Amino acid sequence: MANQEDSYTGNQGSGTDNAFFDFTFPTFSESEIKVEVDDVVKTLTTHYTVENYNATSGGKVKFTTNNIPTGTTPVRIFRQTDVDSAKAVFTAGSSLKAGEINDNFTQ
Repeated sequence: MANQEDSYTGNQGSGTDNAFFDFTFPTFSESEIKVEVDDVVKTLTTHYTVENYNATSGGKVKFTTNNIPTGTTPVRIFRQTDVDSAKAVFTAGSSLKAGEINDNFTQ
């Protein structure tokens, strides 16, 4: 798995109750965004949601009520991309598309 990440402490959140944390790395889909608080991986929709998602520039993780990290609790937002299977598969005689080739290299 290829990983990129942004790290914070609980008191570095923004917005209401400091529930928002930015992530600034590209992803292929929202499902690749993972969140870990105090070394425990959290669950999408149960512990957090993803807002203002952009595949190129990132977005925001918003922690749900009663799941907002505080103080010096470590928060890690990371990308977990499956690299075991290529995003695009090419066959003899098929056209090569620049976007598909670039996605395979970015992956």
